[in-house]
Amino acid sequence: MDRHVGVSGDGGDVLRRDVHGLHALPKRLPAGVRQREQNEGDENHLDIWLGTINTAVLICSSFTMALAVRSAQLGERKPIINFLLLTILLGAVFLGIKFTEYYFKFEEHLVPGAAFNYEASLARPAEIFFSFYFAMIGMHALHMIIGIGLLTVLIIKARRGRFSAVYHTPVELVGLYWHFVDIVWIFLFPLLYLVGRHL
Repeated sequence: MDRHVGVSGDGGDVLRRDVHGLHALPKRLPAGVRQREQNEGDENHLDIWLGTINTAVLICSSFTMALAVRSAQLGERKPIINFLLLTILLGAVFLGIKFTEYYFKFEEHLVPGAAFNYEASLARPAEIFFSFYFAMIGMHALHMIIGIGLLTVLIIKARRGRFSAVYHTPVELVGLYWHFVDIVWIFLFPLLYLVGRHL
Protein backbone atom coordinates (compact mmCIF):
# COMPACT_ATOMS: atom_id res chain seq x y z
CA MET A 1 0.00 0.00 0.00
CA ASP A 2 1.39 3.36 -1.04
CA ARG A 3 1.73 6.09 1.51
CA HIS A 4 1.55 9.75 0.51
CA VAL A 5 2.89 12.43 2.78
CA GLY A 6 1.42 15.80 2.13
CA VAL A 7 3.34 18.90 3.11
CA SER A 8 1.90 22.32 2.53
CA GLY A 9 2.99 25.87 3.03
CA ASP A 10 6.56 27.11 3.47
CA GLY A 11 7.66 23.76 4.88
CA GLY A 12 6.70 22.06 1.63
CA ASP A 13 8.73 24.55 -0.42
CA VAL A 14 11.82 23.97 1.75
CA LEU A 15 11.42 20.20 1.47
CA ARG A 16 11.05 20.36 -2.31
CA ARG A 17 14.20 22.51 -2.58
CA ASP A 18 16.16 20.08 -0.39
CA VAL A 19 15.02 17.08 -2.42
CA HIS A 20 15.93 18.87 -5.64
CA GLY A 21 19.39 19.60 -4.22
CA LEU A 22 19.90 15.97 -3.30
CA HIS A 23 18.99 14.88 -6.84
CA ALA A 24 21.43 17.39 -8.29
CA LEU A 25 24.30 16.39 -5.95
CA PRO A 26 25.44 13.31 -7.89
CA LYS A 27 25.72 15.45 -11.02
CA ARG A 28 27.85 18.04 -9.28
CA LEU A 29 30.18 15.77 -7.32
CA PRO A 30 31.97 14.00 -10.20
CA ALA A 31 32.82 17.34 -11.82
CA GLY A 32 34.39 18.51 -8.56
CA VAL A 33 36.30 15.29 -8.18
CA ARG A 34 37.57 15.51 -11.74
CA GLN A 35 38.75 19.08 -11.17
CA ARG A 36 40.61 18.03 -8.02
CA GLU A 37 42.29 15.19 -9.85
CA GLN A 38 43.41 17.55 -12.59
CA ASN A 39 44.83 20.06 -10.11
CA GLU A 40 46.69 17.35 -8.22
CA GLY A 41 47.98 15.61 -11.34
CA ASP A 42 51.31 17.43 -11.49
CA GLU A 43 52.91 14.94 -9.05
CA ASN A 44 52.15 12.18 -11.57
CA HIS A 45 54.69 13.76 -13.92
CA LEU A 46 57.45 12.96 -11.38
CA ASP A 47 58.98 9.50 -11.51
CA ILE A 48 58.15 7.99 -8.12
CA TRP A 49 60.50 5.05 -8.67
CA LEU A 50 63.52 7.25 -9.35
CA GLY A 51 62.57 9.30 -6.29
CA THR A 52 62.29 6.13 -4.19
CA ILE A 53 65.67 4.85 -5.40
CA ASN A 54 67.26 8.21 -4.59
CA THR A 55 65.77 8.08 -1.10
CA ALA A 56 67.30 4.64 -0.52
CA VAL A 57 70.64 5.86 -1.89
CA LEU A 58 70.72 8.80 0.51
CA ILE A 59 69.80 6.64 3.48
CA CYS A 60 72.71 4.35 2.60
CA SER A 61 75.01 7.37 2.29
CA SER A 62 74.00 8.48 5.79
CA PHE A 63 74.98 5.03 7.03
CA THR A 64 78.41 5.12 5.35
CA MET A 65 78.95 8.65 6.68
CA ALA A 66 78.15 7.47 10.19
CA LEU A 67 80.68 4.66 9.76
CA ALA A 68 83.28 7.20 8.61
CA VAL A 69 82.68 9.27 11.73
CA ARG A 70 82.96 6.19 13.92
CA SER A 71 86.22 5.19 12.22
CA ALA A 72 87.56 8.68 12.85
CA GLN A 73 86.65 8.42 16.53
CA LEU A 74 88.63 5.17 16.68
CA GLY A 75 91.57 6.68 14.81
CA GLU A 76 91.34 4.18 11.93
CA ARG A 77 92.67 6.06 8.91
CA LYS A 78 92.01 3.55 6.12
CA PRO A 79 88.37 2.87 7.06
CA ILE A 80 87.79 6.63 7.26
CA ILE A 81 88.95 7.03 3.66
CA ASN A 82 86.99 4.01 2.41
CA PHE A 83 83.72 5.05 4.01
CA LEU A 84 84.12 8.64 2.82
CA LEU A 85 84.72 7.36 -0.72
CA LEU A 86 81.57 5.22 -0.49
CA THR A 87 79.61 8.25 0.70
CA ILE A 88 80.87 10.28 -2.26
CA LEU A 89 79.97 7.45 -4.62
CA LEU A 90 76.42 7.27 -3.27
CA GLY A 91 76.11 11.04 -3.46
CA ALA A 92 77.22 10.93 -7.09
CA VAL A 93 74.63 8.23 -7.83
CA PHE A 94 71.95 10.44 -6.29
CA LEU A 95 72.98 13.42 -8.43
CA GLY A 96 73.17 11.27 -11.56
CA ILE A 97 69.59 10.07 -11.05
CA LYS A 98 68.45 13.60 -10.28
CA PHE A 99 70.05 15.03 -13.42
CA THR A 100 68.40 12.22 -15.39
CA GLU A 101 65.04 13.42 -14.04
CA TYR A 102 65.96 16.96 -15.08
CA TYR A 103 66.67 15.71 -18.60
CA PHE A 104 63.26 14.03 -18.79
CA LYS A 105 61.57 17.26 -17.68
CA PHE A 106 63.37 19.20 -20.43
CA GLU A 107 62.30 16.59 -22.98
CA GLU A 108 58.67 16.84 -21.80
CA HIS A 109 58.80 20.67 -21.85
CA LEU A 110 57.95 20.84 -18.16
CA VAL A 111 60.62 23.39 -17.30
CA PRO A 112 58.97 26.74 -16.42
CA GLY A 113 59.57 29.36 -19.07
CA ALA A 114 58.75 30.13 -22.69
CA ALA A 115 58.94 26.47 -23.72
CA PHE A 116 56.67 25.20 -20.93
CA ASN A 117 53.96 22.96 -22.38
CA TYR A 118 50.95 21.77 -20.36
CA GLU A 119 47.20 21.50 -20.70
CA ALA A 120 45.99 25.08 -21.26
CA SER A 121 43.41 25.15 -18.44
CA LEU A 122 45.99 23.96 -15.89
CA ALA A 123 49.16 25.48 -17.33
CA ARG A 124 49.50 28.23 -14.72
CA PRO A 125 49.20 26.08 -11.55
CA ALA A 126 51.36 23.40 -13.16
CA GLU A 127 54.06 25.94 -13.97
CA ILE A 128 53.99 27.16 -10.36
CA PHE A 129 54.33 23.57 -9.12
CA PHE A 130 57.34 22.87 -11.34
CA SER A 131 58.89 26.20 -10.38
CA PHE A 132 58.83 25.09 -6.75
CA TYR A 133 60.05 21.63 -7.80
CA PHE A 134 63.13 22.91 -9.65
CA ALA A 135 63.90 25.53 -7.00
CA MET A 136 63.78 23.12 -4.04
CA ILE A 137 65.38 20.16 -5.78
CA GLY A 138 68.02 22.40 -7.35
CA MET A 139 68.91 23.90 -3.98
CA HIS A 140 69.16 20.44 -2.47
CA ALA A 141 71.38 19.23 -5.32
CA LEU A 142 73.65 22.27 -4.81
CA HIS A 143 74.10 21.36 -1.14
CA MET A 144 74.85 17.77 -2.19
CA ILE A 145 77.63 19.04 -4.47
CA ILE A 146 79.01 21.18 -1.65
CA GLY A 147 78.91 18.13 0.63
CA ILE A 148 80.84 16.03 -1.89
CA GLY A 149 83.45 18.79 -2.03
CA LEU A 150 83.76 18.75 1.78
CA LEU A 151 84.09 14.96 1.79
CA THR A 152 86.87 15.22 -0.78
CA VAL A 153 88.75 17.63 1.48
CA LEU A 154 88.33 15.18 4.39
CA ILE A 155 89.78 12.34 2.31
CA ILE A 156 92.83 14.44 1.45
CA LYS A 157 93.35 15.32 5.11
CA ALA A 158 92.80 11.71 6.20
CA ARG A 159 95.46 10.50 3.76
CA ARG A 160 97.86 12.98 5.30
CA GLY A 161 97.13 11.58 8.75
CA ARG A 162 95.44 14.71 10.08
CA PHE A 163 92.78 12.82 12.03
CA SER A 164 93.13 10.64 15.09
CA ALA A 165 91.11 9.34 18.02
CA VAL A 166 91.99 12.62 19.74
CA TYR A 167 91.25 15.02 16.86
CA HIS A 168 88.45 14.24 14.40
CA THR A 169 86.11 17.23 14.77
CA PRO A 170 86.03 18.12 11.03
CA VAL A 171 84.76 14.62 10.20
CA GLU A 172 81.97 14.93 12.76
CA LEU A 173 80.97 18.40 11.55
CA VAL A 174 80.84 17.36 7.89
CA GLY A 175 78.93 14.27 9.00
CA LEU A 176 76.30 16.47 10.63
CA TYR A 177 76.05 18.56 7.46
CA TRP A 178 75.60 15.44 5.33
CA HIS A 179 72.89 14.07 7.60
CA PHE A 180 71.10 17.42 7.48
CA VAL A 181 71.07 17.36 3.67
CA ASP A 182 69.70 13.80 3.77
CA ILE A 183 66.95 14.76 6.21
CA VAL A 184 65.90 17.65 3.95
CA TRP A 185 65.39 15.14 1.14
CA ILE A 186 63.29 12.93 3.42
CA PHE A 187 60.87 15.88 3.64
CA LEU A 188 61.11 16.87 -0.03
CA PHE A 189 60.38 13.38 -1.34
CA PRO A 190 56.83 13.01 0.09
CA LEU A 191 56.09 16.71 -0.39
CA LEU A 192 56.85 16.68 -4.12
CA TYR A 193 56.39 13.05 -5.16
CA LEU A 194 53.63 11.65 -2.95
CA VAL A 195 51.21 14.36 -1.77
CA GLY A 196 48.13 14.35 -4.00
CA ARG A 197 49.46 11.52 -6.13
CA HIS A 198 47.08 9.02 -7.78
CA LEU A 199 48.84 5.65 -8.18
